[in-house]
Amino acid sequence: MGAHEFYLAGFGYSAVFLPKRGERGKVGVVRIEEGGFDGETWRRRRVLNGDEGAYGVYLRADPEVLRVEIYRYV
Repeated sequence: MGAHEFYLAGFGYSAVFLPKRGERGKVGVVRIEEGGFDGETWRRRRVLNGDEGAYGVYLRADPEVLRVEIYRYV
């Protein structure tokens, strides 16, 4: 997992990514992968582009795992 990658797990919540405290700029979503783990290996099932996470990343009513890649911009 890289410095700009996160795994979100659970159901029924949303996540918004912000810059570190004191840093300027904004944070955007590059891609969202729906999937799961096979042992310690991530297996993606579906890939969403950053536009689909423009207003936050949403985990639906059923439990799921998402891998989210973000970037910073001014």
